[in-house]
Amino acid sequence: MKRITRFRMIVSLVSVILPASAVAAAEYTIDWHTVDGGGRMSSTGGDLELSGTIGQPDAGVMSGGDLELVGGFWALRPALVLVSTEPPADGTLPKTQNNIIVCTFDAPITLPSSGDPLAITELADPNSNVTSSFTYSVDPNDTGDPTGATLKATENGAVLPDLTWYHVTSAPGWTTVTPFAFDLCTLRGDAYISGRVTTSDYSMIKAHLGERDTDARYDLNGSGRVTVADYSVVKANLGHRAPAKP
Repeated sequence: MKRITRFRMIVSLVSVILPASAVAAAEYTIDWHTVDGGGRMSSTGGDLELSGTIGQPDAGVMSGGDLELVGGFWALRPALVLVSTEPPADGTLPKTQNNIIVCTFDAPITLPSSGDPLAITELADPNSNVTSSFTYSVDPNDTGDPTGATLKATENGAVLPDLTWYHVTSAPGWTTVTPFAFDLCTLRGDAYISGRVTTSDYSMIKAHLGERDTDARYDLNGSGRVTVADYSVVKANLGHRAPAKP
């Protein structure tokens, strides 16, 4: 008799609990969410820094047209790529002063927050560093590039000796670009960018005589204007060639 009563009690409890559980289960929902650690946390010691974020499944960059949406604390933009240089790699810097190096990238650039964007050293003597002898700018008005994707490095006066090879690299602190390197040689009077000063350089100057406010290589004395004075640079260096790389 006791066994039958206990069975009836269990059946009754089950019949009461099941409908209540079914109703309660129908009211539960799991909302969409992400797990983010609240920003970048950093630990430092000496010259080293370690930064991290706990959980970040939504990091990334989406773009369309002129718009860009960056999500997460560690979303990484692709590093910019060097497309071309002027002078081209292994080309010559022909001016007696104020030589120009132009680097064009595949997208608009920003200069490093500290330090120079380039490192420029003598190829034969890496300890001879002339990086600080240049001024660096993103100057679309002078380069003819309206997108801001061009870096211009301007020699500050007459610093570079003639007939000298230089190694140009992206500075280690310029982390938004893919590392690159190329070599250039100073060769005064080489307006025609042939690697040798010839009478063709006279013709190049003649074709542009009178041009003002120019960074062009045929402004051989670096005055900002192409005049008959540039002929004298060719005359003084006629027959010179770029030396072999050391």
